[in-house]
Amino acid sequence: MNKKSLFGLFLFSILLASLILSANLALAQEDSVALAKLEAGRAASQLPGATPESIAIAKLEAGRAASLADASSSSWIDNFRRLAFVDLWLGGYKSGHFEIAGTFVKVMLLLLMIILVQCALNYVKFPENTFAQVLISIIVGILATFLVSTEALLTSLTSFTALGTAIWIFLPILILTFFTIMVSASAAPFGILIQKILWLIYSVYTFISGLVIFSLAQSKAGSEIAGSLTKYIINPLYGADSVVLEGMKSNADAPTAVLLVVVSIFVFVIAVVKGDFLTHWLAKEKMDADLMKFQGDVERQSAKRRIEAEDTKSKKE
Repeated sequence: MNKKSLFGLFLFSILLASLILSANLALAQEDSVALAKLEAGRAASQLPGATPESIAIAKLEAGRAASLADASSSSWIDNFRRLAFVDLWLGGYKSGHFEIAGTFVKVMLLLLMIILVQCALNYVKFPENTFAQVLISIIVGILATFLVSTEALLTSLTSFTALGTAIWIFLPILILTFFTIMVSASAAPFGILIQKILWLIYSVYTFISGLVIFSLAQSKAGSEIAGSLTKYIINPLYGADSVVLEGMKSNADAPTAVLLVVVSIFVFVIAVVKGDFLTHWLAKEKMDADLMKFQGDVERQSAKRRIEAEDTKSKKE
C-alpha cells in the first residue's frame, strides 16, 4: 500500500472516529439534560410550599424528561439497525422488513448488471466515450432486469430453482477462482492454504445441499425414508418455519439435486484434491497472459516506431 493510500485511510479513520464520537457526545448530552430536568421536577414537587398546580406541572415536566431520556438512551447503533435495509441485511429472511427483500435484490441485480456491462464495454473500448459507455450500461441493465419480478428473484434465491442454482453455483466459483488466481500469482503459502479451505467448505456445503434437495424431492414423491429424514433432520436443521426451507420444498427436484452433487464432487477433486495442480496451472496461465500482453505492447510500439520512421523519411524526401 503506497503513502497516498495510507494517508487516505488515515483521514477516513479520523473522520469515522469523529462521527462516532460526536454522535455519542450528543446522546450523552441529551441524556444529561433530560436527567437534570427529571431531578429538577422531582425536587420542585417536594418543596414545602408547593401548590397542587406546581406539583402537577413538575410531574408533567418530569414525565417528559423521563420519556426523552428513554428515547435518547438508545445508541446510534440501535437506530442504525432499525433502518429497513440494514435490518433486512442483518436478519435475512427472519427480518421484520422481509417484504422489501425483493426490491432490494432487484436493485442489487441492476447494479451488478450495469457494472458488468460497463466493464465489458470499457475493456473493448466501445464506444470510446466513457459517458456513452455508462449510458449504454444503464440502458442494458434496465432492459435486462425490467421483466424480472421480485417474487421470481426471491424464489430463486431462497430455493434451488434453475436461476437460483445457477447463481449459487456460478458466483461462488467465480469469486473463489479469482481469489485462487491472485494467490497463485503471489505464491503465498498461507493464501494457498486458505483458498483450499474455502474450496473445501464450498464443496461440502454444495454436497449437503444436493442431498437435502434430493431428500425433499423424494419426500414429495411419497418416500417414507425421505419423509423421516425431512422430519427429524432437515426440519430441525433449517427450521420448520424457514422461508428458505419452504422454497426448497416447493421447488425440489431430483435433477437439481444431482447437479449440485456432481458439481460438489468436481470442485472437491479439482480444487481440493488436485489443489496444487490447479494453483500451478492458474499461475502459468496468468504468466502466459501477461507475456502475451507484453508482446502485444512491444509489437504495437515497434509498429508505431516504423510508421514514424517512414513518415520522417518521406518528409525528408
